[in-house]
Amino acid sequence: MPIPALAVTPSGHVVFLHEEGDGPSLPDEIAQRIGQAFHDGTASGLLHLATTELQTSLPSGFAFWRDFSRRCLTHLCREAGAEGSEAVPVPPPDREDLLALVGACPSMTGLEYLAPGVLEKIWEALIHHIRSEAGRSGEDVAGYLKRLNPLWNMVGRVTFHLAENRKDDARPFAFLATYTTRLSGSARPQYLPLGKAFTDYSTAGNRRGLLALLTPLARAAEQSNLARELVDSGEIFHPLAWTPRETYRFLQDIPVFESSGVMVRVPDWWRSRGGRPARPQVALRVGNQRINGLGSESLLDFSVQLTLEGEELTDEERRRILTETSGLFLLRGKWVEVDRERLSELLSFWEKAKKAEFGEGISFMQGMRLLAGAGIGTKEEFFSRDTHREWMRVDAGAWLRPGRK
Repeated sequence: MPIPALAVTPSGHVVFLHEEGDGPSLPDEIAQRIGQAFHDGTASGLLHLATTELQTSLPSGFAFWRDFSRRCLTHLCREAGAEGSEAVPVPPPDREDLLALVGACPSMTGLEYLAPGVLEKIWEALIHHIRSEAGRSGEDVAGYLKRLNPLWNMVGRVTFHLAENRKDDARPFAFLATYTTRLSGSARPQYLPLGKAFTDYSTAGNRRGLLALLTPLARAAEQSNLARELVDSGEIFHPLAWTPRETYRFLQDIPVFESSGVMVRVPDWWRSRGGRPARPQVALRVGNQRINGLGSESLLDFSVQLTLEGEELTDEERRRILTETSGLFLLRGKWVEVDRERLSELLSFWEKAKKAEFGEGISFMQGMRLLAGAGIGTKEEFFSRDTHREWMRVDAGAWLRPGRK
């Protein structure tokens, strides 16, 4: 029964074909994708294996050429980003490595034609193909490969890691800067501490690659005081234990790091809610108690509370939040973002307004305006400020909610 396979031609090309055999096959959909890619040439097929099929389970022959292509793309990614890198040669492995690759190649049609010189030409053709396709699409190499498979955007890049350490109450967070050396056989990024990059790139004689790696870090240091301090002190090359205050400073600079080209990995609770953690909010509740009649001048009860995700906080929790200065606060088992000054300002404003003007309640029309996101009279400007709206909410009380009895 014919099965999909790759073969080496006498002219040193890799081609897709169907041959008789009893080895593992490929699902028709995958075989069709790979066959179409190799129909456009060896380089096109190899690029397809290292991008579209990067995480696909493949027979040994296909896996060998994917590994070869992945190695080639790794070297290319480690050059990308350096000035003028589009024209700089990306040399193949040395002859000993190429001989080892030839010896490790599984049995396939045309294996006798495979030699170090053939691998060198295939390597060079793949580099040329990627650069040509990137230029044709109007992208740089890094952007082009990222579009084909986002995992390639991580190779040759600095990453800032932030993790929780609940065992240390004083310094409950850990920071580490790494760089991604390659993608593993299972397509997982392989990280090493950033300090090892100097040895790694120097051993390979790749000063341009080291410059490409560190350029985004230099850009971040130009815009972020924290990044500059870490670089100038040399602490960027060591694991660090951070207080909540230090951690909050880091979290606030994430947009700067990412726009500079530094990758950032942080706990999920910071990435949720559009890139921010949960926040305590000043909650105005309107219409909790039943009223008789529903005229425009009917009075609705009006209350002011401090809440977290809709749940009212206790007096002790409120006291602790309003004395918190670090920006991050562990509340009810989760880290929340706290702006003490803004919360205090909002609470004071609305509590005074309630006592001075709304002691007996607010009109039905005023309540509807609040629920619709508008202010009340002279308070509209204060209410509508974006910096305030992020820290407050208006809820309909039990009597105004849909489905009330």
